[in-house]
Amino acid sequence: MFRLHECRNYSTLLAITAGLISLPTAFISAPAYAGLRNGSFETGDFTGWSTTGNTSIKTASFGSQPKQGNFQALVSTTADGRTATPGELEDFLGLEPFSLDNINGPIFSGSALQQEFSAVAGQTLSFNWNFLTNEASQSPNFNGFAFVKINKSTQKLADTFSTLIPSSTFFVSETGYRTFSYTIPTTGNYSLGIGVATVGDAFGGFGILVDNAALVPEPGSVVGLVAIASASLGNTLRRRKKKHYK
Repeated sequence: MFRLHECRNYSTLLAITAGLISLPTAFISAPAYAGLRNGSFETGDFTGWSTTGNTSIKTASFGSQPKQGNFQALVSTTADGRTATPGELEDFLGLEPFSLDNINGPIFSGSALQQEFSAVAGQTLSFNWNFLTNEASQSPNFNGFAFVKINKSTQKLADTFSTLIPSSTFFVSETGYRTFSYTIPTTGNYSLGIGVATVGDAFGGFGILVDNAALVPEPGSVVGLVAIASASLGNTLRRRKKKHYK
């Protein structure tokens, strides 16, 4: 006979399975964007990204080897391109006015790239970055910096007081490539912004190389894992149901 506690267990498993089956559909249809696009810039351009200020695509001939593939992005405040004003930079990133001043002091100019994407709770967002500077000395009054922005939250990646080494690029010093990672807290839509800003005046030469931006596991993998879990629970339900009705 189908006992009460067995019925409850069956109902619980059924509810779990239904929830898991619905996850892939929710992941695909609810967010407006489908994961990160062109995270390693292997299109040779900024497809999938929006930019402001001085941005360009570089290869190993720039003096720094890309971390993945043949291309990397350079975001800089050097004189070879137009930079954004503080207001333009913060408007572009969707930040409140003067919010970047909280990092190292009043900024005078900057550049950035940004991408909107969707992600599932538990995924890891990561990218490789290399901060570049032409400042010959360390000064809190001219302490330009590189930063990352996720939604409305900003974080400094490096500045002139970071550990630096001689650069083979046209910049004087660099940090060398490092890795930023962030665990997605809740399923939904996000924006990733990466940039540099000058402090003290608008003439400092700073840059950040960006490469290999990715979500792990990739969205397709997440759906596949959930589908496998759903199938496994479905088989369990069928076996339990067959056993109970014998």
